[in-house]
Amino acid sequence: MAGVIDYQKMAEEVGQLHIGFSKMFHFEESFLIHGSDRILIWMDQKNDTVYATDIVNQFSLSPGRVANIVKQLELKKLIRRVRDEKDLRRYKIELTEQGKRKAKESWEAVVGGYAALFEKMEAEDVDNMLHLMKKLASL
Repeated sequence: MAGVIDYQKMAEEVGQLHIGFSKMFHFEESFLIHGSDRILIWMDQKNDTVYATDIVNQFSLSPGRVANIVKQLELKKLIRRVRDEKDLRRYKIELTEQGKRKAKESWEAVVGGYAALFEKMEAEDVDNMLHLMKKLASL
């Protein structure tokens, strides 16, 4: 049947390309934002105190998972929890100076990785890629 799109086949092809990207460009772990680094970068760019519920909502994580992440970040001295003076049952989550440095380092690695990738591409292809990524992000 003409005009029928096989979304499953397209998804498999994109999945294979995604796997191939890491091999083709030899991406390092620091190039991609993983786990708690994503939260640190978000907090740094937000430049504001957040609550665990903000993290749950921003990253679609379970409250239990966020509690574990916050605990690990606190143990690494990347964040601190401060009791909310308006609601003593809640804690604000703030980046420490060490957390701010880690967020900036992680962000610089991501930006540097993309810059290196884009240098290997034609300007028009980069523009098309950015256009499609913005479109995907808006879905």
